[in-house]
Amino acid sequence: MTRKLFLVRHAQPHNDQQYKSDKERGLKPEGILQAAALGKYLNQSNYSIDLIMASDSVRTTTTA
Repeated sequence: MTRKLFLVRHAQPHNDQQYKSDKERGLKPEGILQAAALGKYLNQSNYSIDLIMASDSVRTTTTA
């Protein structure tokens, strides 16, 4: 069986200064659409995801 490794960077985050730390920054509306498009692509391509490794930052967990 062939395995595939996907390295994905988080979708487009907010750049506002309103966040106390970089870890708290969420996604822009465009980033939410980007993450949804990636999920749709993976689903339509019938990829079976066995493991997701991601940091615990808000933008990263939202993308994942």
